Amino acid sequence: MPVIPALVLAQADVDIEEVYDGPGNVGGLYRPDAVPDNPEMLNGGLDSLNYGGGTNSIPAWALQMGSFARGWYFGTDRFEFDYSRQFDGDHVPAGGDSPYGSATSPAEQQSQRIVSAMLSTRVFVPWDALVCYGYQAFLQQDATHWEHTTGAANPHSFEFWNVRVRAVNGVEQQLLQDLPHTRTSEDIPAGPVLPPESSEWRWKWGQKFKLMEFAKGFFQLEVSIWARIFAPDIATAKLKIPCGGVYVMALRKPPDP
Repeated sequence: MPVIPALVLAQADVDIEEVYDGPGNVGGLYRPDAVPDNPEMLNGGLDSLNYGGGTNSIPAWALQMGSFARGWYFGTDRFEFDYSRQFDGDHVPAGGDSPYGSATSPAEQQSQRIVSAMLSTRVFVPWDALVCYGYQAFLQQDATHWEHTTGAANPHSFEFWNVRVRAVNGVEQQLLQDLPHTRTSEDIPAGPVLPPESSEWRWKWGQKFKLMEFAKGFFQLEVSIWARIFAPDIATAKLKIPCGGVYVMALRKPPDP
């Protein structure tokens, strides 16, 4: 086995690309030179391009776990409570009823959301990969349909909770889900009477996943929550998550020919 030499950088400041790929794209941590003379040989870099034994000459038992595929799952059954009172007060966007429509700017939409600690994570992927990611959770929400029969009609009489996924730095629109109302009231939203308890049969088991190509580095998965809730229960309506988990699976992409 060759001796791993010291990693020599061309500049004093740390440059992530140089550390990964080395000067001139050779000799870095994860890009081998003509021979496997760096830590890549401990991480699945022994193949026909840089190993004299040829293709299929290394038996499967000799490969280090995590060389070509890695998986993470973070699950818990500790309760998480997210209350509508945590929002900044703009529960109903002016002129609209959607948390991801044109009523507010993207920056305002993001600032109003609650990030779920249970359903968010950040993991390190050491090579370019095809990543499968997602979450699963039991979502127990309080949301009212105000079926008032007297008084002025309210065009926005449906309450709901919205769950959104961000992977790396982008919002995944395909993974959006709205949690419907769980109870009804014949009062008007501004009335003094609180709505009844939520119906359990309207609670949802949410499970979302997707595939994407990802360049090596930190993969961040964030699940956030928004709600449209009216008075008089703005301060008490909540989304409860009794159990759930978030997962990331990375499959290493072959090197460019």
